[in-house]
Amino acid sequence: MGMDLVAHRQSADPDAPENCFHANWTWWGVLTGLLARLDADLSECSGSNDGDPVKEETAQQWARLVQESLEYLYVVDVPSTTRAESSSTHLVPGDGVALLDLLKMEEDLTIHFVGDTPGLRKYLDEFVFFLQSCGGFSQF
Repeated sequence: MGMDLVAHRQSADPDAPENCFHANWTWWGVLTGLLARLDADLSECSGSNDGDPVKEETAQQWARLVQESLEYLYVVDVPSTTRAESSSTHLVPGDGVALLDLLKMEEDLTIHFVGDTPGLRKYLDEFVFFLQSCGGFSQF
């Protein structure tokens, strides 16, 4: 289960990567958390699978913000405090302030650059590509 972003501008090839972007619920939360940290306009983000649209202008803003942050973006893994919870992952711009706030909260954080995780960097590049080429999208 997750969030499927379905492009308003569809390619003739139904399997084209710009037609749809999928994130499971955990990673949709990570992505929207990053967008919130980047001061993106999240007013069109419904957080549910009801087909609510996001305008092309908003998708372009998100693409620009994520792309501009990729060279100074950290992955922060926060260990769970209970056995029932899994650890949580955050994408944090490397402006220092957000990282210092996280370090005050937790002792055993794992922090590394997004660039040090090629699979994650590829996923974020695909997210940016989708946002740039989708013409707006619906959330399913």
